[in-house]
Amino acid sequence: MSFLSREVPREGIGIYTKSLALIFRHATKNRLNFARDNRSILQSILPHEPPMAFVYVLGCSTPRGPISYVGWTLDIERRLKQHNAGTGARTTRGRAWALLHSESFETREDAMSREWHLKRDRRFRKELLTAFAAATPQQRLGKRVR
Repeated sequence: MSFLSREVPREGIGIYTKSLALIFRHATKNRLNFARDNRSILQSILPHEPPMAFVYVLGCSTPRGPISYVGWTLDIERRLKQHNAGTGARTTRGRAWALLHSESFETREDAMSREWHLKRDRRFRKELLTAFAAATPQQRLGKRVR
């Protein structure tokens, strides 16, 4: 006689044990369905913070003048390191970038929408680049412009 076929009492811890047994039996049959179907159960048990999405504007000095790059990420520090290491977007390779501006959002979709708008807002990026060009080299490397 297996654990799952035993009669479980209707009061106290028995109901909890039976529901856990059903979840784990389901998990052994199909692990993907377990993760998908029981996501709400796992999220209520495990403490978590919703991931924040960020939109950022990078600036760089070139012989022709300062240039900007707009993107979105879940981790700004990691992404800036990728850009400066040459493993970021193709257009940012081979340059030393500084963070000019960043905004945080609750969802990725909101961040992507804001990125789309910032890429088309030339006036805003021009103001950031003007402040970036006026900053000293120490300010460019160590601090955010805005």
